[in-house]
Amino acid sequence: MALPSSILNNQVLLVPEVKLLLRPIPKVASTVLKRIAVIADGREPPEQASPFETRPALAIHNPDLLCLTTLANATIDLAHQALYSQEWIRLAVTRNPAERLLSFWHDKLHLMEPAYAPLNSSVQLSLKQSTELSCTFRDFLIFLNSNWELLKQDGHLMPQYNSLEPDSVSYTHILDRNDLVKQLPSLLENN
Repeated sequence: MALPSSILNNQVLLVPEVKLLLRPIPKVASTVLKRIAVIADGREPPEQASPFETRPALAIHNPDLLCLTTLANATIDLAHQALYSQEWIRLAVTRNPAERLLSFWHDKLHLMEPAYAPLNSSVQLSLKQSTELSCTFRDFLIFLNSNWELLKQDGHLMPQYNSLEPDSVSYTHILDRNDLVKQLPSLLENN
């Protein structure tokens, strides 16, 4: 097995009490997975105003409020157990890439999230359009195609396979986002 990247180390969540490793991926049920981790940790998920988030429920993405163990801040023994023990569930969720891309465009560009204003402006300027307006999905796709090498570094756009790093984590379950509600309860009950 390969060593996890620093990104993976910082984003993989561990809930030792229930032997659960979760790999949230942006635009692929990451909010739900983080909320599950907090609840499994015996706490209420935060729902308050948070910098750079558009809705209080998204405060869960603020690491200071999340307060969960990651591979990066786990002890060596805990990280080893989480990655290799047969007692642990190692869960990731995937999403149809086209749905994920549409969701990214809608939430970040169409709704004009301030953190993505430079990207929206770049798309609009490439077409000599007003940067005051949100770009169309079609125009975003054309821009994405022309600038893929740069834009694929954004975690919201990075191919899911790259985010999963399957050579570093031997996932016990990789669920499709559409099956998450049906399969997750029995998966957690059986652990």
